[in-house]
Amino acid sequence: MCHQLVPPPRQFQQKFTDFAFSLETEAGRRHFRWIKDIELERNIKRYQETDPVFCQWWQGQDEKALLQYFIDIWQDLARGEAERQLAKKHLAAYLEYPRYRAVEQRYETFRDFAAPEETWEKYQHISLVMAQNPDLITKFYHRYRGGKGLEMHFQLEIESEIREEYYRETGEGKYSDWYRLKNTSDRLLKQKLQELGRVDEWKIACCLKAKQALFAVYGKTGRQWMPPSGRHYQDAAAYFNRYYLPEIGEGSNLKQPISADKCEKWINRCLVALKLAPKCVSASQILSEEAEDGETIPPFSYSDPEQDLVAQEEAEKREKALEPLTELLAQKLSELEGENTNQIVLMLRYGLGLPDQAIGDQIGVHQTTVLYRRQQFHRELVRSLSDWVQCHHPDRALLELAALEDDIVAWLQSHYQSRLHPVLFAAFSRLDADSSEFLRQAYILETDLTDIALSYNVKVAAVKGQLASSLDQLSSELISWVDSNFGLSIGAKRKKVLAYVESWIRQVPESDILADI
Repeated sequence: MCHQLVPPPRQFQQKFTDFAFSLETEAGRRHFRWIKDIELERNIKRYQETDPVFCQWWQGQDEKALLQYFIDIWQDLARGEAERQLAKKHLAAYLEYPRYRAVEQRYETFRDFAAPEETWEKYQHISLVMAQNPDLITKFYHRYRGGKGLEMHFQLEIESEIREEYYRETGEGKYSDWYRLKNTSDRLLKQKLQELGRVDEWKIACCLKAKQALFAVYGKTGRQWMPPSGRHYQDAAAYFNRYYLPEIGEGSNLKQPISADKCEKWINRCLVALKLAPKCVSASQILSEEAEDGETIPPFSYSDPEQDLVAQEEAEKREKALEPLTELLAQKLSELEGENTNQIVLMLRYGLGLPDQAIGDQIGVHQTTVLYRRQQFHRELVRSLSDWVQCHHPDRALLELAALEDDIVAWLQSHYQSRLHPVLFAAFSRLDADSSEFLRQAYILETDLTDIALSYNVKVAAVKGQLASSLDQLSSELISWVDSNFGLSIGAKRKKVLAYVESWIRQVPESDILADI
């Protein structure tokens, strides 16, 4: 069977020079053997003779350092084109085995049973395209955090991209209509509902609220976005009647509680409208370019530089527009914080990033109540901005106020996290010198744990233990601060607090850390 065609593992000396070659026996069975690229072998020998550091890495079988070496050559435009192309081939050779393993694993999970050979060939082509794209290899490499073999890391990255392509073609996963509906903004969905024509504004509002109600009680099952059940629509209707009916009922023909059938009808209208919107495109969408031999080889493209520039300019404009409103937001927020539970919800959500269920456990309410409160807070902040714009700039929409809603969330996160950062800086300053340096090396410089252990002449297990102890100390001090200032007991959420601490260390400027070491 085609899915069994995987080459055997290689010796280290083969990983940067050998490619898999498929052979077919007289009986029709296929098997692989490794074929050495003579040009690549000569290039390796040349680097060993001329570069002592490279020679040391090669003798020590340091795959990570060698991979970085060839990435640096590829990215160095001052080098000759021939040398850069050889570096590109070395990178492709290294990915040869992990790409075959990735194809095998994805084929076992995602394949067209009516045409398995086509699925196999398609996945092989996708993996080959990625192996021949050094810029993509560089992206994968920079995501490596240790803890597993480097080849396994690349295998998992390629598996992820194949899965992405499968979901894109089949409409599953994040390309499901339900995932798409969940992540479509109310502004865009409202526009698409209006394009359907002959729909009253209050009915559009009902559709939007029905969508919010549905996703308050419904989500994906495992990794699948299964269609909502009748029970989901019943729960969504109950949620709508409790939280949205009083708001929409005024000034509309909607006076009575809605049924599950009515809720489903409004959701279906949203789905119909959504089909008018452009479909999402896979991050690994294939773009074609001409190969040297004239064959079209589609390399993966993660982003359009021109679109990225436009998005960056728009983000800067929104940030600049939001600057004069910071004081207004802070004033409105202080009003919302008048009630202690509101302050707790805001801090736990936008400061520590805890989910609604965890927040509800702390204040003794259901997670849907937490969600409703957060939506209320958000509406209040948006409304205060809207009033300010209408008063001071009636002739402009301030880059469209709806477009600033995401910026308000970012501002809330910045506001509450800025209260946590001094606590972490103070806790960091109380760590001993080795602990601080280990954290800096592992999380800021992203140094491999093996390299840290070698530089300190200790075992990797000792480095891991020191890191775990340091993170636990930082987490404990942060938990203690939150508990004492808000009258809580969030120790049961230590894992989530630990994840926040790790994220903070990765993002904090190195100069700030060095000032505290």
